[in-house]
Amino acid sequence: MPAVKLLHQESDANTKPEFIMGHSFQAVAILVSAAKSTFAVPLASRIHEGVVLSNRDKRTLLDKMVLLLDSLCIEQRFYFVADAYYASGKVIRGLLRQGNHLVKRPRFSWTRIWGESNVQGGGGNGSIEEGEGFGANGGSP
Repeated sequence: MPAVKLLHQESDANTKPEFIMGHSFQAVAILVSAAKSTFAVPLASRIHEGVVLSNRDKRTLLDKMVLLLDSLCIEQRFYFVADAYYASGKVIRGLLRQGNHLVKRPRFSWTRIWGESNVQGGGGNGSIEEGEGFGANGGSP
């Protein structure tokens, strides 16, 4: 089957294999609310890994996502909700160029970086003790 490749899947469950064969694609959808529910309506999807049309093509998955967004010709400003992988300069510059925004999950947990001693309650809820982290001395951690 064309474009099938070995894909790594991270999981805490040890019943899943670490690698699977499958398609790697990117998709863009719009969130719609109707009849007291919200769902995603797909706008475009492309296989972006596994198909090699030219060995001189040096575009990354990030470049291809920006091109996929541009291909939709959306004239209104929008919020692009994505995984932390897409929080890179290439994607952010591509979105800002058209006045759009990026909403992403954090790449890391502050609890993991600063350790449990800096977090109130030690439960990993991400709250920072007063005087720690951002704003303590006007800078970043």
